[in-house]
Amino acid sequence: MISQLIFTPFISWPLLTFFGVLGLVLIGLAVWQRARGITLRIIGFAVLYLVLLNPHIIQEKRTPQPDIAIAIVDESPSQVIEGRRQQNEKTLKALREAVDLHKNLKLKVVRVQATDADKEGGGTYLFGPLAEAATNVPQNQLAGIVLITDGQVHDIPKLLPNLSPNLSLEKNKNLSLPGPIHVVLTGKRNESDRRLIIEKAPSYGLVGKEVSIVYRVEDRQARGKKQPIGSENAEVIFKADGKKVGSTRSAVGKSQTFTFKLMHA
Repeated sequence: MISQLIFTPFISWPLLTFFGVLGLVLIGLAVWQRARGITLRIIGFAVLYLVLLNPHIIQEKRTPQPDIAIAIVDESPSQVIEGRRQQNEKTLKALREAVDLHKNLKLKVVRVQATDADKEGGGTYLFGPLAEAATNVPQNQLAGIVLITDGQVHDIPKLLPNLSPNLSLEKNKNLSLPGPIHVVLTGKRNESDRRLIIEKAPSYGLVGKEVSIVYRVEDRQARGKKQPIGSENAEVIFKADGKKVGSTRSAVGKSQTFTFKLMHA
């Protein structure tokens, strides 16, 4: 508890100063002339001046608030590849243990699931949920931010244009960062990102008849190295209703055709 003495005078400070100087002059004249009752006059003036000052004693009871760290966990579809989800949980566990070592530090975890944009192939958005989570944390309590992701984020604000050459700016371009950001990348070093592109698909099909789709496997790393098209192969697994209906080794960068029988509408 903190006690503090403050003054809220009934009159303005310039006027109060004037009366104070005037009173001191009058008391000084009384002392010089050896007037009677000088002690009572000094006491009376001091009490009157103190009343005009209107002193108050304020007692403050302060409760320290803990700092808060925010962890954004990317749980988009790309995080299910080769144990990345397990890396997420392992990293989050280590982060919790590190935070628990500090009594004045708490961890706020935000798990970002697949967004509509991600489902449609538009990318993963983490900075939107981050901004929303940060609005509920006072600025002076924000200790820092940790992003646990594979790096495939598509709403990085303008403040971080050079975070990675493979990360694009699409949404929240004017978003400002609420605090220091640390990134923990999941996956393996020198991994390449592959993308399955459906180039052509029938608009309708007949049940019990065969239909064909034309697809292409795109490898960003191979394209960056300007490797010949088709110099690498990728395994493509086809599923229908969650069940495997076929698989093949497809040349990267080349259009391929897959034909299957349509079992139901």
